[in-house]
Amino acid sequence: RVKIVSVQDTTDAADHVGVTQPTIRTTLDGGLELRDVLALDRREIYLTSPEYKPMKVELGQFPAGDEVTLRMERGWGGSVFVLGPEGALEGVEVLVDKTLAGTTNQDGVLELVRDQAPQRIEVRHGKWRQTEGPEVDQEGRLLPSERTSGAGVLFRLVPPE
Repeated sequence: RVKIVSVQDTTDAADHVGVTQPTIRTTLDGGLELRDVLALDRREIYLTSPEYKPMKVELGQFPAGDEVTLRMERGWGGSVFVLGPEGALEGVEVLVDKTLAGTTNQDGVLELVRDQAPQRIEVRHGKWRQTEGPEVDQEGRLLPSERTSGAGVLFRLVPPE
């Protein structure tokens, strides 16, 4: 059974005029059921739940009035955000459990989806130095609160002196 931790609406405020919010309820087999969803362009919801991979759903793909059952996969997902003194940093290497997972985009973000929660998330950007990052234990492993599926992990970097 899935407990919904958050449902985030990622559309602009202007899209909310005259729009009813979808009704979301859990199903016994671990699915999430959406009812009374209006078909609108650019309307998305982002579903997160502990022990499940996050799911971004474009509601415009479903005909208005249809009943839709969504199934979340077991696993983990989250976002890595990297900021420098001037804002978002593009091209920062993100290592998950000491393996390169990818690089940040122009918004300084890398979305991660995995079968299991990572033990470590690290970033590399030349000789830049980290000034802020996720909470870790003495051995550099992420604390359980930092490994919650759907969470974001923030890093701040400064250039070499």
